[in-house]
Parts: sequence; C-alpha cells; structure tokens
Amino acid sequence: MKPLTSSVLVLGSTGLIGQEVIRQSPVPLYCAARRSIDDLDPKHQLLLESNLADLQFPDGLETVICCLGSTIKKAGSKQAFKAMDLDLPLGLLAKALEQGAKRLLIVSSQGASSKSLLFYNQIKGNLEDAIGLQNWQQVVIFRPSLLLGQRDEMRPVERFAQWLSPLIGFLLPIRYRPIDAHSLSSAIWHYCNNTIEPGIQVKEGKQLWIK
Repeated sequence: MKPLTSSVLVLGSTGLIGQEVIRQSPVPLYCAARRSIDDLDPKHQLLLESNLADLQFPDGLETVICCLGSTIKKAGSKQAFKAMDLDLPLGLLAKALEQGAKRLLIVSSQGASSKSLLFYNQIKGNLEDAIGLQNWQQVVIFRPSLLLGQRDEMRPVERFAQWLSPLIGFLLPIRYRPIDAHSLSSAIWHYCNNTIEPGIQVKEGKQLWIK
C-alpha cells in the first residue's frame, strides 16, 4: 500500500457525516468502507473491506475520525445495534492504537451516558467510557443533536425535522438544535488541527457551530 502524505483515516466513510467529512477534507485521507465510494477524489485512498472488523490499518497512522453509527431500527435489534455501535468501533479503535494512532475524533450523540434510561444514549455513553480507558493521546468527542442531511434512507423523524428546523430551530436551546452534516463536519475539521492536545474533550452545543 502506497502511504499518503497525510495520516488521517475516516471510519464510516459512506454515512451522512463521513461523506461530508471527506468532501471537506483539506488533506488526503484513508477512507475505510464496506462498499465503494462514488466520485471519490483521487487524492484519497479507499480501504475496502466487506467486514470492517477485518480492516488492516495503514502504517504511519496518526489520526482517526470515527463516524460509525446506526439506529436500532436499521440494525434490526438492540443486540445488533450494540454490535455495530459499540463492539465494532471499540475493536477497530484498539487496532488503530496498535498501529500507532494517537488522536481520535468521534461522533457520539447528545445525551450520551452509560446511566441513561434510553438504550441508544446508553450505548453511546458506554462507547465514550470505554474509549476513555484506551490509550489515546487525545480524544475529541462530538455530541450533536438530531443530524440533518441527505441520507440514502431518510428517516421519518429527520424528514420532519428538516422541514421544521428553519421555522422553530432557533427557539430551542442550542445544545438540542438539529445540526446539518456540513456544519458538524466543519467543526470536526476545525478541531482536527496539527497540534495534539492531550486529554479528552467533549464538544457540544455552541462548540459545534463554527463560523
């Protein structure tokens, strides 16, 4: 594998946020995906693996941007959702650390907490807690509210929010306002600078709205 001039890898490259992260990228990327990516800029390198758990990470990796995420409905069951949104990311991130990665930027969810009564938020919280026990030099956790954008499959709640957000979104506390994929991806790149700042940072609310 020919190494890139950059050392950034995106997990979840075909999802709503992953696609936008790639679109806005100022640097060449390694893009990990289960399927091919249409119109991928030739400066990027696709790491295609039908089972992401088998992904081989490139040498010289420094930064991982994790945009992996599903829903209980799409996964088919709570057990399958846990496998996709907790077990799979943790396994991949452990492998990235073994390969020398130092910094992680990961999309979580508003309300993420291992103590949450909501299963979705509980899984996201468990993931955050487990990442905190891994040996990353820097972790930046993004906790957006409802994500807006053009998905392959538009979810009913999101379709309604797309319509309603311009009308009343400004009335909601900024932490709970729906945020579009472009804005969140801009925030990800804003915090993905060249300096690795040790520790765990959580970005939510107004910290996600970068002007």
